[in-house]
Amino acid sequence: MFAELTHELFSQLATAKYVKTEYRISVYGSSANDWKSVAEWAHDFDLYSPDNMWMVQIPRIYTVFRTRNVVQSYGDVLRHVFEPLFAVTMDESSDPKLARFLRHLGGFDSVDDESRPERELSSEYPLHRSKSPRSYTHILCAAELSILNMARRCDRYSLGAVSDGLRLAIRE
Repeated sequence: MFAELTHELFSQLATAKYVKTEYRISVYGSSANDWKSVAEWAHDFDLYSPDNMWMVQIPRIYTVFRTRNVVQSYGDVLRHVFEPLFAVTMDESSDPKLARFLRHLGGFDSVDDESRPERELSSEYPLHRSKSPRSYTHILCAAELSILNMARRCDRYSLGAVSDGLRLAIRE
């Protein structure tokens, strides 16, 4: 149903001369297969348009995953989010559907319930015990994106990151 609605919106975009969009989709980091599922969905339903770039939002729900023993640390979430991207950057033939999706990816956004007060960043913060401060997760994701963008520059693609209104890297 979502794919059908997206196609309808793409049709409307095609008739609008100066309208571009960034539709959002979530990658949770709970599994190494998150990206494979997204890429297959986009491929199977042909969810690409020259007028749209996908924005991947990474919900900050690590505590839910940790409580349910889906992941053991925030490092697991980072691995699930970034390792598939590095793998397909180094060898696009390893996952052609994900390689194609990345060419239509405009950036990342970290999403959270921002109505709750933020904890201060601390060098002694126990990542494995509770929710990490937003600023800490942003730093870790920005570092991963920076390295990934360096690797992707040879293909003329870099993946943007938007967080708290700050664009950390832009599509070239």
